[in-house]
Amino acid sequence: LEELRTALDGMDEREFTGSTSTGFFLPIDRIFAMQGFGAVVTGTLRSGVLSSGENVEILPRKEIATVRGLQNHNQVVETVFPGQRVAVNLRNIKREELRRGDVLASPGFLKITRRIDVELELLKHIRGDLKNGTAVRVLFGTTEVIAKIRLLDCTELNPGSTGLVQLRFSCDVTTHRSERFIIRNISPVFTLGGGRILDTNPPRHRRFDDSVTSRLLNTADGNASEVMRLSLDEAGMCGENIENLRERLGISSKDMEAIIEAASVVKVGEDRIISQSSYSKLTGGVLAATEQFHEENPRRQGLKITSIPNQLQANINEEALHQVVDELKVEGELWSDGSIVRRMDFDPLIRLPKVERRLAEELEETFRLGGLTPPSLDAVLRGDETKQGIYQLLREAGKLVRLRTYDRDSNFVLHQDVLSDIKQKLQKAFPYPREFSVSDLRDLLGTTRKYLIPLAEHLDATGVTVRMGNIRRLRNR
Repeated sequence: LEELRTALDGMDEREFTGSTSTGFFLPIDRIFAMQGFGAVVTGTLRSGVLSSGENVEILPRKEIATVRGLQNHNQVVETVFPGQRVAVNLRNIKREELRRGDVLASPGFLKITRRIDVELELLKHIRGDLKNGTAVRVLFGTTEVIAKIRLLDCTELNPGSTGLVQLRFSCDVTTHRSERFIIRNISPVFTLGGGRILDTNPPRHRRFDDSVTSRLLNTADGNASEVMRLSLDEAGMCGENIENLRERLGISSKDMEAIIEAASVVKVGEDRIISQSSYSKLTGGVLAATEQFHEENPRRQGLKITSIPNQLQANINEEALHQVVDELKVEGELWSDGSIVRRMDFDPLIRLPKVERRLAEELEETFRLGGLTPPSLDAVLRGDETKQGIYQLLREAGKLVRLRTYDRDSNFVLHQDVLSDIKQKLQKAFPYPREFSVSDLRDLLGTTRKYLIPLAEHLDATGVTVRMGNIRRLRNR
């Protein structure tokens, strides 16, 4: 006992050396109001550092308040550390808006959830097995809530045994992986068991899924690298948000960076990772889907990027998909304009029969010679289905451009060479930031308002020019 007293006395003299980089959280156990000060809550700080003047998030109600003052054992302090009892005077919230079981946390540090994955150990002396679907009382932090048991790795849990369980709550809750929990019977009330929280915001799991149970067992063993690998395998081509994964692993940002560095993963943007195998599978899938589309649609210019997930029958992260397409463009495998993708050596015009290929050349030449005063599209096509199909091919290939105007029924079509020539003339005559009017445009191009207005609207719509009333200028590139 004397050694214990000495150790406890010495704790007051130690300088705090815990991590201050992670967020703080404090489960609220008591709430009251003080005249002239407002709402006060008390609790034990679980992690992180809390200082006077900080903003705090109140969960699960998602309110933001400010710390007006702090007390530790009736002494006013500026900062409190993990394990300390603390009274927090809050500004910008009323006492009536708070309740026992709410959590104070760094804004964005904790998530609201209705499910948690746990490792549950039943007490030896209880009578009967715990069955799937049983409703229980769950206690963690200062929260007490009803939840249903979902047994993940067994049909029923026997007294004294341990199993993997997903708890599904009857209302929103907030907790952290470092918390422990107990479960109690609904009525009569007695303790059944307890254990460790493994995942605070999991998806709904299938029972007896080996990938899920393997990941949770590794989480229980504290093997963060293996948990990350299994999580990424489970996520597939959707990948995982790095910060969300870090929170689930319960490790620091520095440790997370080290694990990513050593793992076989691909970074997507700044905040997402995908396993190397899933990324390679996505790359191969994009190439295969493009090839299949060309075989089935030899007259179409290319495959819409947005249709690739359906083609592969997979949940694919959009940013990852575009990253793969961009890499394949750089490697010379694919061509893409950001909306459609095709094999680099694919040209549907070359595959046309000789008669239709000659017809495509004639259509192109008609609009190229038409210049800024092209013939009416209806007059050129004359309802001919073959010509309409070839015109569509030329549009998808970018050789013919239907102008984007305010009148959606307009069929004003220019050849791409004509549009390129117009843009060059504009850049030479009205370099940024020089302004010009429709009259200036008419003098430059030597045509009438009938053709100028649709052209000007198209240049605005495609970002070539910026309109300010009746004046325009080229967009600054």
